[in-house]
Amino acid sequence: KQWYQRRVAITVGIEELVRDHSFASGPTTKIQVRLWKGPKGLGFSVGGGVGTSQPPHIKRIYTGSPAHKCGRLMPGDIITSVNGIDLSNLGHVEVVNVIRYMPLGEVSLAISRPSAAR
Repeated sequence: KQWYQRRVAITVGIEELVRDHSFASGPTTKIQVRLWKGPKGLGFSVGGGVGTSQPPHIKRIYTGSPAHKCGRLMPGDIITSVNGIDLSNLGHVEVVNVIRYMPLGEVSLAISRPSAAR
């Protein structure tokens, strides 16, 4: 299902793209995860972003990485922000760069997950 939908902004009479968070049926669980970013990164790959068919999400978690060791992340988790930076309007490359160029040290991820996936 596309994660964008068109809507007419009645108050101003223009069309705008609006984020559709109904990519998951049913309620979602929001979690905050803090990871320590070392020289090898956080230990997950990212998929999605504006211009793709999916929101920014964790594609794969690498064994032995900070993401793996924390035990709270899963492939498919939607990444809504990193250190307070909203990812919802960023393309794939921009999302990857936000994560890649975070300084070493603690990184805070805001995650959204379909409640049934826990």
